[in-house]
Amino acid sequence: MSENLAAWLLYVLSVLGCCIVWWRIFYALNFKQVAWLSTVIVACIFLAPSRVAPETEYWAPAFMGALLELVANTSEGQQPHLLSMSIGFLVGCLIVLIGLRYQAKHRVIAKELGSTPAEEK
Repeated sequence: MSENLAAWLLYVLSVLGCCIVWWRIFYALNFKQVAWLSTVIVACIFLAPSRVAPETEYWAPAFMGALLELVANTSEGQQPHLLSMSIGFLVGCLIVLIGLRYQAKHRVIAKELGSTPAEEK
């Protein structure tokens, strides 16, 4: 296993661990919709990869690349990183919308059957 792959594996596991803690905090505060929304979107933004440089095969998290390009003050270097983060954000929003649609549909079906989703579990 290459060092880059091992670093990505460690990074993904740490982001997922942070997202679980983040979700549990919001879920315990009875902000269930906010918990799902924020957790999925943050995970998608933090896990969006971007090439370190166009001529290399190494990848890094897009937000880190954008921050480094911001510090280096090169606006044209930020565009690929910001594009990756935007795609990650849109994927996160799509996942959340599909989840909310599924929950709403599940509630309607449960209401028609005369039970609530909490009674089914």
